[in-house]
Amino acid sequence: MMRAMRTLGSGLVVILVLAFGMLAFGPGAARAQDWAVHTLRNVTFAVPTDWQETLRQRDQEVDFQSPDGRFELWARWWFPDEPLLGFPDIVSHKALTLAGNEALFIYSGPEEDRMLYLAFLKKDAEGEQFLFQLIAHGVALKDHEQMFNALVAHLSIDGVPLLGKAPASVPGQQTAAEQAVPPPPPAAGGIGLPLPPGWTASPLDGTGVRRILAVAPGRDALVLAAVATGQGGQDARALVDAYLGLLHRDTIVVKEIRGETYPQIAGNAVHALDVEAKIFPVDGVALPYQRGRVGIYQGGDAARAFLVVTMRPADEDGALANALDTIARGLDLDAATRAAPAAPPVPVAQSPVDPETQGSLDSLSAAIPPTPHPSAPGDDAAGSEWLPELTRRFGDCRLVPLANWSDPVRPELEKAKVDLRFVALCQGGAYPVYGVHFPYDPRGPTEDYFHPLYAGVFVAGGNRACSFLEVEDRVLSSIGLKDATTLRLDLEDLPAAGAPGDGVAVAAPGTPAAPPLPTATAAAGPQVLFDGKGLGRLVPFGFAGGDFATQAQLTGKALRIEIPKDSGWARIGLATPDALIRMPDRGAARAVEIAATIDGGVSNGLSFALTPPDKAALDPDEGHDIALHLVRGDDGIARATMTRRDLRPDLQARFPWPGNETDLALVLRPDQVAELRRGDGTRLAWFDIGGDFAGRDWVLQTYLQVPGKHRAASLKLTGLAVGPVPEAALPDIDAPAEGPRSLVLFDGTAIVPVWAAIQPNDLALDRLGALDDGALRIAWPEIDRTSYLGLYTPEAALWLDDFRADARARIGVEFDGEATGDVEISFQQAYGLPNNLTGNGAYALGFRRQEDGTYTALSAVKAREKEGLRAEGLARVPDHVDLIVTPRGVAVEAEGLSLDPVPVPDLADGVGLRFWVVAQKPASGTPRLTLRRVEADYRPGPAAKPPEPAAGVAPLEETVIFDGSPGTGWTPVSAGDAVFEELAAQTADGLTLARREAPPNSNRIALASAAAVIDIDKRIETTPLEVRFQFDPAEPDIGTRVFFTTNPGAYADKAGFVVSLRRLPEGRNEGRVQVTLHAGHFSYGHWTRTLPAGWQETWDGRMTLVLGAGRVAVMLGDREVLAANTDRSGRFRSYHIAIVPGGLENRGSGRVTLRRIATAWRMPDGMTEMDRLRLVDADAFDAEAFADLLAAQLTD
Repeated sequence: MMRAMRTLGSGLVVILVLAFGMLAFGPGAARAQDWAVHTLRNVTFAVPTDWQETLRQRDQEVDFQSPDGRFELWARWWFPDEPLLGFPDIVSHKALTLAGNEALFIYSGPEEDRMLYLAFLKKDAEGEQFLFQLIAHGVALKDHEQMFNALVAHLSIDGVPLLGKAPASVPGQQTAAEQAVPPPPPAAGGIGLPLPPGWTASPLDGTGVRRILAVAPGRDALVLAAVATGQGGQDARALVDAYLGLLHRDTIVVKEIRGETYPQIAGNAVHALDVEAKIFPVDGVALPYQRGRVGIYQGGDAARAFLVVTMRPADEDGALANALDTIARGLDLDAATRAAPAAPPVPVAQSPVDPETQGSLDSLSAAIPPTPHPSAPGDDAAGSEWLPELTRRFGDCRLVPLANWSDPVRPELEKAKVDLRFVALCQGGAYPVYGVHFPYDPRGPTEDYFHPLYAGVFVAGGNRACSFLEVEDRVLSSIGLKDATTLRLDLEDLPAAGAPGDGVAVAAPGTPAAPPLPTATAAAGPQVLFDGKGLGRLVPFGFAGGDFATQAQLTGKALRIEIPKDSGWARIGLATPDALIRMPDRGAARAVEIAATIDGGVSNGLSFALTPPDKAALDPDEGHDIALHLVRGDDGIARATMTRRDLRPDLQARFPWPGNETDLALVLRPDQVAELRRGDGTRLAWFDIGGDFAGRDWVLQTYLQVPGKHRAASLKLTGLAVGPVPEAALPDIDAPAEGPRSLVLFDGTAIVPVWAAIQPNDLALDRLGALDDGALRIAWPEIDRTSYLGLYTPEAALWLDDFRADARARIGVEFDGEATGDVEISFQQAYGLPNNLTGNGAYALGFRRQEDGTYTALSAVKAREKEGLRAEGLARVPDHVDLIVTPRGVAVEAEGLSLDPVPVPDLADGVGLRFWVVAQKPASGTPRLTLRRVEADYRPGPAAKPPEPAAGVAPLEETVIFDGSPGTGWTPVSAGDAVFEELAAQTADGLTLARREAPPNSNRIALASAAAVIDIDKRIETTPLEVRFQFDPAEPDIGTRVFFTTNPGAYADKAGFVVSLRRLPEGRNEGRVQVTLHAGHFSYGHWTRTLPAGWQETWDGRMTLVLGAGRVAVMLGDREVLAANTDRSGRFRSYHIAIVPGGLENRGSGRVTLRRIATAWRMPDGMTEMDRLRLVDADAFDAEAFADLLAAQLTD
């Protein structure tokens, strides 16, 4: 979905843009520079040559980022699965016609991460629309428009410039195709292919995965071979799987499976697929067609695995197809020792073809037997009789002629004297069903016969799940993996072939009702609702094209639901007859778990809906309060979407889809959060529900929903249960440190909500990493372009409260050193985008593998590595590393490693640190990381004591700039339909500023100082300036943002820093006060801290901003709650103040009563009279007293 995939956070939007304004600018609007041209299908565009490409997905999408990180461009084709308009962050839109192309110009917020884009309404042949989206981070609207206009001036569709003429040529302009491609690396080892004369081959070697690319003389066909060897405990098959995943991502888009065989290659049983696919260039080699036939041969074992891919024209089933099959089957994995004469530098084994017939591919086909392909249904009478039942159960089944079926499974069946009647390939050829007659009864005490047979067939079939249909006894035996070392066996009796399935009987009218099920609450006991054998009191349903009677079957072991293609938006499942689920109340000790057991290998979806009892008869899509949809994508990644009644946007998550029987549990927490957990307790997803659903009773609907309209879906449900579970506690990161404290930030079972993926492109962590056995395990083949991958904390994970004197923090990071390569641990104050590593000024400890196999550790501040400390000759990455953080800097302690403190500028009282743990691609070898634990211990220093002047010296005086009512020095500001006179109220208690109830847009009123009231001079080099606010602390809906800005007429765009204070109205932290500081570049310079429950009841309403030299801190009452280093506070800075009601959200409520604002220079402890005279304002300076003091000092 477009908005779900590309969502910008909420924030303040205060300026509208005229859509037609962009037509007034040309390419000269951007600074003179070189441009590089790129093409996506029929669209051509250009970007400045110094912009970095951050993502490329074939002809689907390409993204760029400007060198300073201020701009991101997303050019992409999007399938319109939701509307373009109607979302709350859209500020304005305009319909346009550009060079005959209808488009929408859309401006969406928040202002700090603004997006301007064109959405073209005409769909292409794939049914997709083109989006051209420019995101600006902390950029003024005028500059954003200027860059957008410059990019649009280089945009053409079908060769026609959108603005009517092509932009003037610019020096250095080049197309992406013209940019130099580096030559492949030299060969590193032998892979042999029996290539016919005239073929050319190039080695593309790399540690772990070695490749050969061979191209036919007419460049109309090619063969790609890849070989991987297991290294450092890595399974070679995993490396080949990862490389095949890259091919599916970048090169091969499968459209249809045309056939399946199981040949022998290099002494290995191989799974081979013949598919029709959309084809993109392979390592820079483009074939003269986009749709073709692809052969995929995969085999090997953990020590050595291989892949061969062949490509040919889509209509070529004759000589060329057979020749490519012969080349693939002739793969020689040991050609380095048997190199035959062939075109260097690739060792080529002699082709097993008569030399007299080698003149051409046409003559070559005479010596090669044809490759058998699966037949159409109905070729075999016995199989045809059972085919409808198998198709209903497994989906898309077709029969294979037994006469030429040469699968490695066949010898296993013959050895066991099994009478083979037919073979059916189901699920697009991925799931075989063997129609057989056994010499023994599979239901009897015959394990000695059947268990070796099942194991032999499973291994011979490439470790694939399959089924045996005993056609005479009508018994279906299904085998698959239960875990890594155990097979699972399911037996069920079937009706006679051609008879209607048993299905599930629905109670007839008049059947006595069973007693109601008890409501599942946090205090109730566990209940099994479904055990695979019978429905009990669960009520079956089908909606929107779904028919339970014909598309679902209870097998005695499971409920199988198979929704065929062209079934609309079908939904089929089971509902509890009563309100069984109750959302836990806030503060409850336990959560409620809804656990479904599914067979992930044959399922591609699962949904839960929590529906009010009065809507239980409705389609769950219409009646639910909360629904969670899990869908397996074609890439094996699960997309989780949570929808909530009357709340937007939908919540999204991703995780690897399970490949075997797995428990997936929806956990409803007392803090109004929903988790998705795996059966072993691993947290897969986290959803802050937002609304307050505490105490609501719901009917539970568990069902299968198609992943898209008219698409097929399947679910094998073997269990369903509900019951109470302990609420998994989160580390209370934001709690102020009153004394020593310890936090577990990562325990190997959960990434969210504390951590997020740090990855150079979307889906990288989902493809190449997983939580498994109490650790995050990441690895990828060297050939993968991924350069780094790991985790980071989007928000501060450690606050340095009272960080002075003997304050000390220990950050402990636990690895599996044997399974970890190049890795970096780092931290900084600033926020990092999901594809950004820490920047200059951050602290980093890096381990790098050297050419001799040892590791070097470097502890340093980035961009000052020469001043860092280094340790060399480490045998491997240590299993445990401690970073010791004190005001002196960061020291390192680990086994065989001890480094003294390195001074770090980011370390200061009150700052929050964000952490990164990242695997990095080494110079050679396989990148890998096994991360088990991250913990932090913190001991604060002594609390700051209030300063006192020396005896007889008066304190420094305050300057009051607001005394409870706005005088001539303050300007009321209205914005659109938010009118100051209607939303501001003057009382004896102060001035109250409020947002409208349920604001329809982002407009809000403000009170701004007419003149600059903050003027920072040289005194800041001696002591900070305090800006003291007094609010009404008892306001139940308190919410305000205070802008320090250079222009009160554009206070948001011209703000140097902003502090936001908000009592959260909903969500996990409902009722708690949250404070946020933005400073400098707002996209990166922001920090948020949520104060403990009940904090507001003890607050006196004072908020003080402490402006130091290069530092801003926020105090609430007498406690400093957060601080940040920023150049927006320093000598010669001056600011207006603007106060607005409401918090960060565009359409949230909120109000504030402002009683007083004053400024004062902070009094140094022990301030003398001379100190005081140096700090007072000019109009209060007593020259005679200063002279007397100076004279007295000289006399002394």
